[in-house]
Amino acid sequence: MGVKRDEYNWLDDAFDDKKAREELERAQRGGTKAAGLGCIVVVIALIALLGFTLVSGVNILSAM
Repeated sequence: MGVKRDEYNWLDDAFDDKKAREELERAQRGGTKAAGLGCIVVVIALIALLGFTLVSGVNILSAM
């Protein structure tokens, strides 16, 4: 009864440098897209807030 070479060994999987490097690269690419999208959302929200503030200020000044 020999051990099969093709059998998955979950213990050695954590120490597989090639697989860890591929997972890191995949995570970094996905993180870049998410961070870029998050930045765009924040910029749009800031522009909307600035516009609302300017319109509110004009309304307050015109009521005086």
